[in-house]
Amino acid sequence: MKPEDLVAALKLHQRFVKSLTGGRRANLKNVDFGGLKLTKVDLSQAVLSGADFSDCKLIGANFSYADLFGAIFDRADLRAADFSRADLRGVSFHGAQLAGANLNDADMRPGALVHIKEQVGQQEETAADLSNANLDDASLDDAKMSKAKLRNTSAKRASLKRAQMPQVDMRGVDLSGANLGSARLRGANLTGANLQSAQFAMTRLDGANLSGAILAETDLDKADLTGATVCRGATDLSLGMQKMLAGHALWVESNGSSGERVSLSGEDLHGVDLAGAALSGAELKGCNLSGANLSKALLVLADLSDANLRDADLRGTDFSGANMQRANMLAANLRRADLSTVELKSASGDATGQAWPTNCSDAILTDADVTGANMKGTVLTDADLTGIIGHIPEKKEKPRTGPGSGHASREGRPGGEWRGG
Repeated sequence: MKPEDLVAALKLHQRFVKSLTGGRRANLKNVDFGGLKLTKVDLSQAVLSGADFSDCKLIGANFSYADLFGAIFDRADLRAADFSRADLRGVSFHGAQLAGANLNDADMRPGALVHIKEQVGQQEETAADLSNANLDDASLDDAKMSKAKLRNTSAKRASLKRAQMPQVDMRGVDLSGANLGSARLRGANLTGANLQSAQFAMTRLDGANLSGAILAETDLDKADLTGATVCRGATDLSLGMQKMLAGHALWVESNGSSGERVSLSGEDLHGVDLAGAALSGAELKGCNLSGANLSKALLVLADLSDANLRDADLRGTDFSGANMQRANMLAANLRRADLSTVELKSASGDATGQAWPTNCSDAILTDADVTGANMKGTVLTDADLTGIIGHIPEKKEKPRTGPGSGHASREGRPGGEWRGG
């Protein structure tokens, strides 16, 4: 199509969209747009099946209700574009930028939504970025989204049955009410994701990270969770509590740049099941966790001073660098727990040369089982070790600075950076 013909078609289409006399719906089937810059172009309701928008600049473009069956958007810049209610069946978005795009109620069955990295000559094509996009009610059955980025994307009630999504980045995604039956999310990162009422029948989640995921009314019994990081006990917590833990997981994962640190100081959580929970850096001062299951949980640099951990299951729990001053661990099971010194790192992951010991000074460890626990460098000044089971290293003197100050905030750390692990 000649440039002047395209301009004329777009002008007539604008009159059509605005219901003005003389307007005509654009019929641009199979047209090659050849990398054009069409920022904020309005092609809503247009017929664009088979059109090639490869390498085009389409920031803020409006494709709502458009017929885009089989269209190509490879490497196109589609940030903040509107595809709501559009027919996107079979559309190719290989390497496209879709951050902030609106795909609400779009029909994307089936099709290669994104593509894993491939070598194209000397260039590398990257997976599509749908971070912060709106995919609410979208039909994505059988879609292929390997290694795609969907951080903080809203995909409420979306249908993702049989979707191929290995290693997809879905941190903070909202999949509440979504159907992921038979989908494959091997190695996916779902940290802090909202999975409330989502369906996971026969879903592959092996090796996936579901730290802090909201699991209210979610049935994972038929999903493959082999090697996955997940706190199954979260399903019994209140929705409000799960949202707090989700925000905390994102806070830890982002080194404090997103989410919010959880503060449960003084809360009564006796008997709670938080096995495998991501609680590094959490405020749990004076919290009642008696009889709780915290096995294999991450509590690196957490503040558990004055907490009640009597009879708690703490097997394999990582307490490295935690503040456990005056904590009551009477008869607690600490077999294979890690209470060693943590090496602090900068925001970039580099070693700072500074260490932070686990502080158990004045703690009650009477009749506790520390068999196989790593207590190298643990501060045990004035701790009650009566009847303790297992090997206890020589007591260390209380440090002048360190976890004894009682807080695990970013500001309280050398360098001011959070590296909770």
